[in-house]
Amino acid sequence: MDPKVQVYIKKQGTPQREIVEALRRMILKTFPDIKEELKLGVPWYEGKYYLVALKDHVNLGFSMMV
Repeated sequence: MDPKVQVYIKKQGTPQREIVEALRRMILKTFPDIKEELKLGVPWYEGKYYLVALKDHVNLGFSMMV
């Protein structure tokens, strides 16, 4: 778990923080060896998935990059 991602999550307001935390737990539980990093200012998981907390919602994105 990347400490920079923790800082990103702590900066989020409610309910986005709780949603990002829940999605992060699901990703890390499903893929325990996945590499987590802060990239482009948001949490990324091996360049495949990303989480973005926005003003009124949260995006769980999927990258098509190979």
